[in-house]
Amino acid sequence: MTSAKSNLTIHLIQPYLNAIDVDGVIRVEGGTNYEAPGILMEQLSFSDLHLDYFMNTQCELIKLNSGDNLTITVVGCSNLLGKSILRFSKRFTEHVSKLKEKGYELKKSKVHFIVYWTKVDTDNEIRIVLPEVEFVRNGG
Repeated sequence: MTSAKSNLTIHLIQPYLNAIDVDGVIRVEGGTNYEAPGILMEQLSFSDLHLDYFMNTQCELIKLNSGDNLTITVVGCSNLLGKSILRFSKRFTEHVSKLKEKGYELKKSKVHFIVYWTKVDTDNEIRIVLPEVEFVRNGG
């Protein structure tokens, strides 16, 4: 008999299973309020970046490797020589603003993935960088 047949533990945030009434079910609710983390790491995706901008940065992207540090700029990221590499999308810029209201500041960025993207109605594959970014909470 596997452990799931004799003992099953489910951790939920939402009350999806509260309506289910089964003999032997033990419900435990944690009432602890945790402090917001001091550091948030996010891996950006296609929707977080202005993809067309990569068409102008292909020469610089060839020189990058996964794990390379990037410099945060007002509109995106540049390589360590100051050459612009990527631009953030409007959606991600709004996300950064919301985190700023919560006391977080965008501090670090590095190359996480280098992938190819094909724009609709074209056959050209464009190299793009999907970065990992770090937000640090003020005082954290």
